Amino acid sequence: MTFLKLRRRTLAVLIWLIVVLAALPAAGEGGNPQAAPAGTAPVQTGQAEDADPLKDADPVEEGVLRDYRTTEYASRTGFSFHVISDEEQGFAWGKTQNGIGARRVDPDSYHTLYEEFVIHGVTDFKENPEDANAFYDRYDYQTGEAVLKQEEIEIDGHPARIVLRVSLQGGLVTYIGGLYYVRNNTVLKVRLLSIPPQDSATEPPKVTVADMARIAEGIHYDESAAELKQEDGQFRILCQEGVSEILAGQTLNFEALFENGTVAQNKNLSRMEWHVKEAETGTAPEEVSLSAKGQLTTRKKISRVINLVVTAESPVFHTAAEYPVTVIPAVSGVKVTPNSLTMYLAEGSEAAVQASMIPEHIPPVGLTWSVSPRKMVEIIPGDDGMVTIRPLASGKATVTVTGLGGKKAKLQVRIVEPVTDISLSIGGTPRPGGKVRVIWSLIPKNAGVQDVTWSLDVDSTIASISRSGNITISPDAPSGTIITVTCNAYGAPEPVSRFITFTVQ
Repeated sequence: MTFLKLRRRTLAVLIWLIVVLAALPAAGEGGNPQAAPAGTAPVQTGQAEDADPLKDADPVEEGVLRDYRTTEYASRTGFSFHVISDEEQGFAWGKTQNGIGARRVDPDSYHTLYEEFVIHGVTDFKENPEDANAFYDRYDYQTGEAVLKQEEIEIDGHPARIVLRVSLQGGLVTYIGGLYYVRNNTVLKVRLLSIPPQDSATEPPKVTVADMARIAEGIHYDESAAELKQEDGQFRILCQEGVSEILAGQTLNFEALFENGTVAQNKNLSRMEWHVKEAETGTAPEEVSLSAKGQLTTRKKISRVINLVVTAESPVFHTAAEYPVTVIPAVSGVKVTPNSLTMYLAEGSEAAVQASMIPEHIPPVGLTWSVSPRKMVEIIPGDDGMVTIRPLASGKATVTVTGLGGKKAKLQVRIVEPVTDISLSIGGTPRPGGKVRVIWSLIPKNAGVQDVTWSLDVDSTIASISRSGNITISPDAPSGTIITVTCNAYGAPEPVSRFITFTVQ
């Protein structure tokens, strides 16, 4: 058997043995990793477990960091920590591809020791224990690595986790210590690697929980030093078309506007996850779709009104905003009731106008109102297609209501001067069996509406009055009878009433 084949077979047996042994100390009754309760300090137990690959051969072993000196490094994310910088002992440190780190080769055993601090900007992590476990379990784990031990700790009162693994990639046995600490949606990952020489049978120094705990002691977070804070994630949704109703077959484009404008300039920070659902059911309707860029598309043939809620979620800041949208089927027309009005140019004068769709089961949404000439009336929008119209100047105006799809209806408005008073006098001699007439005029004379009604305070056996104000006195009317004539004018927001009396001679 060649040396190469022997080496491969030996390596395969070694991999199998390490993976099997690795599972034993890390599993509880249910097979899940056992972790210390949050808030407890990590302790290297030193219990005798024959199957524990992390058991130190030397009881006084303090870990591979026992002789290291460190220097502080602070980042703009708010994290400050320590990295190896003892150049006298052959250490070298500097920036790595994603962070900052240090490495050396032990002059006695030729083991490569490597420490790396990496800040992953922002991440889709929420700071609570349940989400932390799921995050740590899936983060930075590669095929061919076996988890040896996990322990939950706290840094500055916030949860963190130590994960110890062994990797057999590339024919090397590498012990890996991982420390994960998340603050303000920013993850700090620290790796400590112990790599033996490839052709050496010397047992390498193993990375321990105590090693990682010592690193954790030198990590702190200062939110005031971080470039981004949680409040930077506040945003609102804008619709480019500026509407909240859409006709079947049309599209709407949405965008997220951050209150901190510098966030939107960073594509990584401003990325959004878009969702749409029905307001009533909370489910996504089949008739509409929402793209990853926030474009809402609707089918042309929709038989029902759909009230939607468009939601944008920031996976970076875990903030969300909503925008309501109503999708309505195609309409055949719009109507307005009434379709003509006479209004008075007076304080308090106003009229209610109702717009509706054809067919009537479609709600009156997405309506726009206009008036020509523009300064003749004021239009005050209400609910459910109702508006209030107030006159601004005498004359004639056309009010137009336009529905989605361009369907229109028109209302003709005539605005006139109102009646403010009535002038009354009696013409003729009031005798039994005779006739007199009421001489009247409206004030002002150019009042737009000349409608009046008449009434007497006596019954028809005494006297009667015509629609034009002519009074016929009964032959049986007693002399000395006092008759009161009342005139009501309706050319004003409220009727104007005046009266005059005369005596039968």
